[in-house]
Amino acid sequence: KNRQLILNKKEVYYQENSESIKQKRKLYCVNNKDILSKNRKEYENNRLKNDHLFKIKKNISCLIRNSFKRAFTGKYKKGKKTESILGCTIPDFILHIESLWIENMSWRNYGTGQNKWNIDHAIPCNWALNKDDIYKLNHYTNLKPMWFKNNTSKRDFYGEQWGGNSWIKITKEEYLK
Repeated sequence: KNRQLILNKKEVYYQENSESIKQKRKLYCVNNKDILSKNRKEYENNRLKNDHLFKIKKNISCLIRNSFKRAFTGKYKKGKKTESILGCTIPDFILHIESLWIENMSWRNYGTGQNKWNIDHAIPCNWALNKDDIYKLNHYTNLKPMWFKNNTSKRDFYGEQWGGNSWIKITKEEYLK
């Protein structure tokens, strides 16, 4: 009972002070960029050493991203492994992503940051329980363009709908029921 009461109070406080909290977080990130970067690198290096699924996810993500970049710089080579993971050729994948663009999306604003879009996994990769799941979640049918801001707020939730001010979020546990 007490734990739930505390959680409810925290939620109410956050709702009432969300703008102030967001500004403080942003300021902290700007002022502590080096420390945060170092901590993130240590965390990822530790996960790469100790979590084989995390390592596979990172490797596949890097493989797809690099194939994608090479396709746009004219250095495209047939990447049989990447195409096997995606379930289609790189040119077909590019056409798939373009077919899902919404207003104002183009290759000029692909990336991270304000007014940019990146590729979202409809069902998050962090839901993978094994290597086969990771491959399935990187299939082109699970990938779509999404505005960077929306993608970062969605995080590891599954949800297609925007419900007013936030994503209608479904957790892994709810999805697997």
